[in-house]
Amino acid sequence: RKAGLGGALYSVWCRDSLVATRERVEAPPNGEKFVRLAKENLAKMGRFLSDLRTQRLTLGIYCPGRFINYQYLCRNEVPAVRYFDDNPPAHGRYLPPFDMAVEPRAALVENPTPIILIMSRTFGRQIAEELAREPALSRARLIAVSDLF
Repeated sequence: RKAGLGGALYSVWCRDSLVATRERVEAPPNGEKFVRLAKENLAKMGRFLSDLRTQRLTLGIYCPGRFINYQYLCRNEVPAVRYFDDNPPAHGRYLPPFDMAVEPRAALVENPTPIILIMSRTFGRQIAEELAREPALSRARLIAVSDLF
């Protein structure tokens, strides 16, 4: 089933002998559609990243934990990146296997990247609005992931 927030898919698996004892509450997600959309989104992200790499632009990633799979799968297209998050325990930490530490919002304001990709579908536009109010980020292009796909 689809999660209430974040667009994750939850699934429960069991042996065949147990399946007969459970009633199916809702239809399973359309697997073929999911795979098709995932491939389309991966291709869009790859083109977006490749364009930034060609322009030699540094990309700021807000909510970097949600970018890790794209960064790995599109590794040949990824430009220079910096990670940012509002979660203080994440500051100064790393998201393996990548070697850049997560920075706080204050670091972004102090030394902005020209492009900031906000990887939260739920709060992306809200974060973009907050960042847009920062005078130091007035020239930065703010992109919520939901607007990219």
